Amino acid sequence: LRGVKVVGELLTEEFYGIALPKNSPYLQLINDALGRVIESGRYDAIFRQWFGEKPPELPLVAPALKNLQESRFNWGELFYNLIVKGVPWTILLTVLSFLFGLIGGTLVAIALISPYKWLKIICRIYVDFFRGTPMLVQLFLIYFGLPGVFREIGLNIDLDRLPAALFALSLNVAAYLAEIMRGGIQSIDNGQWEACSSLGMSPVQTMREVIFPQAFRRMLPPLGNEFITLIKDTSLAAVIGFEELFRQGQLMVATTYKAFEIYIAVALVYLVLTTLSSVVFKRLEIYMDPLHKSKQEQKA
Repeated sequence: LRGVKVVGELLTEEFYGIALPKNSPYLQLINDALGRVIESGRYDAIFRQWFGEKPPELPLVAPALKNLQESRFNWGELFYNLIVKGVPWTILLTVLSFLFGLIGGTLVAIALISPYKWLKIICRIYVDFFRGTPMLVQLFLIYFGLPGVFREIGLNIDLDRLPAALFALSLNVAAYLAEIMRGGIQSIDNGQWEACSSLGMSPVQTMREVIFPQAFRRMLPPLGNEFITLIKDTSLAAVIGFEELFRQGQLMVATTYKAFEIYIAVALVYLVLTTLSSVVFKRLEIYMDPLHKSKQEQKA
């Protein structure tokens, strides 16, 4: 095609196969045809034309099919892969994204209520962009788009799957948390600011010791909702090949063809994670309730 050129290097690669019915009479014919294309050098030429480099060595067996047998389904193996291989990465991605998002959201929330108009405009644009565009688009923009931009300006920088997913999720959740925290802080009566000022407290002291502790209790329910939403949003990282919980399910579907059973199991594991998170946040709300504390002290 005219006007099309190869730019930079491959960002990622995957192996694909041709699915056929079991014992298909066309299997050998297709294998022979593919063998002739490879042996004649045609495959090498096509790959170099469109990707600008030597093709990788093709495995005799797809990596995802190693040590697995076709159509063999085992519930123990399924939950082992989901819980041992997938859940830790999902939890890690959720916790780190929420932590970084909480830090970023706090800074953005403070900027949104600051007297600096230019700072408020910049932060408002950021919040509106990440709240108003799909998470999947943001993930693709960071994982596929940023390396291309870096190469255009002469920087050979690639993003691995984990940093890209973490970066995208953190930016997204920070935008939501910023609005939650801004609303929580502004829900505290202005009279408390004035009272603290009359007592000689600085704005930082007022925020740290009076305003934020009250606001944080009001923020807990929406913060819990956002954390639960984030657990489910980590499944989007599967589209860039990050092997979290949902991706582990996809890999097993590709080798066993038991889509319904596997995705039901994936959904149940997500349900357990979100339910446990809901319980933790509910207990945290009760613990931070001053009325509950006073009742506990009276009983003691």
